[in-house]
Amino acid sequence: ARIERRPIFADGEFQWSAVLVSDERPEGAPVSRMVAALAASVDGETTVAALAERLTRGIAPADARASAARAVVETLRILAVDGAVRFL
Repeated sequence: ARIERRPIFADGEFQWSAVLVSDERPEGAPVSRMVAALAASVDGETTVAALAERLTRGIAPADARASAARAVVETLRILAVDGAVRFL
């Protein structure tokens, strides 16, 4: 899977957006900036914990950062179920 920038129709007009393109979804599925950053960061070597730490760096207070880290892990689970990422 890969992230591409494509025009999508939203709110009554075409807008440039990040889309997740995969064999299962060659037309692409629009994704949030967080999902785009996460998918672009998956390299087959970085651990889930390291990805969560990298993407939540700078979030304060600590409980907000922990909540964001849980969101990263849950998003990875969804991407894995969808076939966009694989765990080794």
